Amino acid sequence: MANELQLRTAQRVKVRAKIGLTGAASCGKTTAAIMIGYGLCEDWSKMAVISAEPNQSANLYAERFGKYDVVDLTEEGDYSAEQYLKALGLCEESGKEVVIFDGISQEYHWYLDAAKASKMGYAELAPRHDAFWRAALTSKCHVIFTCRKVTD
Repeated sequence: MANELQLRTAQRVKVRAKIGLTGAASCGKTTAAIMIGYGLCEDWSKMAVISAEPNQSANLYAERFGKYDVVDLTEEGDYSAEQYLKALGLCEESGKEVVIFDGISQEYHWYLDAAKASKMGYAELAPRHDAFWRAALTSKCHVIFTCRKVTD
């Protein structure tokens, strides 16, 4: 038998933002993400950028803005769901309040390329991809994603 519906008094709870920014290359996604991130926590040391952009745009703004931390995925060139999860875990364990994924497109392309190149296929890779997304969307941190939009 289904649970009965009930009315209850609303209670204020701490909610963490999950924000997605998309646009063409060099349109200002990283700049906007950093500015929004700072607006959410007002403390540069509480922010981290997980950088998967080959131009390392997260590092380009270090002089312009405050001192935030960067996890550089481009050094290893590993854009797997597990690598993104590991980076998110590092940020959470370090007490960051805002995590910016600068370049979520790379994880998605890893997923597509890995499925095409291996015998595992989408059915076996999907849980890995989904685990990353679940972790990011349920994180105790504010999470901002940037995603490059393909233009003609």
